Amino acid sequence: MLNTDTIMDIHCAEERINIYIALEDINYEWSKVSILQVLDLWNAGFSLNYISEEVQREYDEVALLIMDLDDYLFHPRSRNVQLSEPLKNLSPRYYGNKRNFFKNIDEEYLVFTNIGDEVIWNERDVIMFESLWNTGYSIETIAADVKRTEFEVILLVIDRCRLHRIKPRESGLGGHENH
Repeated sequence: MLNTDTIMDIHCAEERINIYIALEDINYEWSKVSILQVLDLWNAGFSLNYISEEVQREYDEVALLIMDLDDYLFHPRSRNVQLSEPLKNLSPRYYGNKRNFFKNIDEEYLVFTNIGDEVIWNERDVIMFESLWNTGYSIETIAADVKRTEFEVILLVIDRCRLHRIKPRESGLGGHENH
């Protein structure tokens, strides 16, 4: 016979942790045509704001696409998401990557298909993150304090900004750690 008193004692003794899923409202699906358009506009030096308007997608969705493919297709630019000089003299490797990417994907592409635990947070760590962010700590420090990777923390930054729970900082991801 199952001892329900023991089960209840164990269950009630543990603190309940509320789970939070970051970026659950994002559209992760992209067409080949839209990816190519974003890539061309990025390489031409247009801002992330302009690109998102042109492809009629949310700013954050375009940013996540670029983050997903940055090592493969999207080259860093001198001023990041703002206007930049057009990228010139792209390497033959870039063109090979581009050709292979578009040849090997279906008509639709899902950003971060391997993402999982990176967007699952416990509520206590989200509250801790917001406090550290608002105090001005860097992404590196926040990641260490919440025991997550910098990438995971950046995804939470995007999520919490989308929900207006935190504000972008003039100091950016680096913060201003003079504590």
